Amino acid sequence: MIALNGAMAHADDLVRLRAEKSCVSCKLNDVRLKRIDLSGANLSDADLSQAILHRAKLAKANLSKSSLTQTNLNKTDLKSADLAGAGLTGALLYESDLSLANLSNADFTEARMGHARLVRVNAAAAIFRRASLAGARLDDGRFEKADFAEANLAGASLRRASLAGAMFDNAGLIDAKLAEADLRGAILTDADLYGADLHDADLTGADLSGARLEKADLTGAKLDGAKLTGAVMPNGETHD
Repeated sequence: MIALNGAMAHADDLVRLRAEKSCVSCKLNDVRLKRIDLSGANLSDADLSQAILHRAKLAKANLSKSSLTQTNLNKTDLKSADLAGAGLTGALLYESDLSLANLSNADFTEARMGHARLVRVNAAAAIFRRASLAGARLDDGRFEKADFAEANLAGASLRRASLAGAMFDNAGLIDAKLAEADLRGAILTDADLYGADLHDADLTGADLSGARLEKADLTGAKLDGAKLTGAVMPNGETHD
């Protein structure tokens, strides 16, 4: 469904988008595109800020370097989409499916992504600062050097995720599932990992200073060279 209220200034771009499924560098901010099928569309460098794309179909769409600031993408299909370098600050992505998408260098600062699927994504160097990812699935994804500082990942699943060099300072990871995750050199200072599952995770050289690991499962985890100063360990004792 396409609603044109507040979007008459974008009429030409909308016509082009519907006819060609291609609208590079288009101005489509504030447009209502609820449930629209734009699978495979080329919207690279487009301005879709504050648009409504609730339940839209954007699988395999090219949204690289696009602006999706505060855009409503709740329950949207973004499987295998290209969002490299896209700006999604404050975007709504509740229960959206981004599996297999390219999210490298994308900015999800303060995005609301509860229960979203980011399975097997490439999100290297992506920014998730202060984002809400509670209950989200990030299994088998690539998040090398991604920034999750102050993000809420309570109950999120990151099994076997590649998180080498990622930043989780002050992040909430209560009951998160990080089994077999690669966290080599990750920054987890003051992170809350209460009850987290870290069995067989690789934390070699990670910085866990001041982290809360109470009741976390570290069975088989590699901690060679990890910094644990001030961390509250699974048994409730504070590490020297």
